[in-house]
Amino acid sequence: MPALAALGQYEARYPDGAALVQTLEQLGLGQVEISLEHWELLFRGAREFFFAPIIESGPLRRWKEVAGTGEVLQTIFNDVRSAIDIYFSGRSYPVPIVAGCAIGTAAPSSDKT
Repeated sequence: MPALAALGQYEARYPDGAALVQTLEQLGLGQVEISLEHWELLFRGAREFFFAPIIESGPLRRWKEVAGTGEVLQTIFNDVRSAIDIYFSGRSYPVPIVAGCAIGTAAPSSDKT
């Protein structure tokens, strides 16, 4: 299944906190700390969801890569849109958001010119 493989690749692009700290330390940062914020955004329907700037400018492009191209992509998004609008008809629905921030200190430069 190409979509399942694409979903696995999509998921693998996001490191866990420990892997991110290790990578940043290997790049020369010290005292690396990761903080997470959790919140929910409310949407009234699929159109509002898919065209929200945080979705459209954020993960939507990658979701499309996972879903496929052409008719397959259009069918999947039509089905998702219909499901959202039918299931949440007449009421808002929350979408959980998790944002992370990595902070570290740069090592002092050893170049003294």
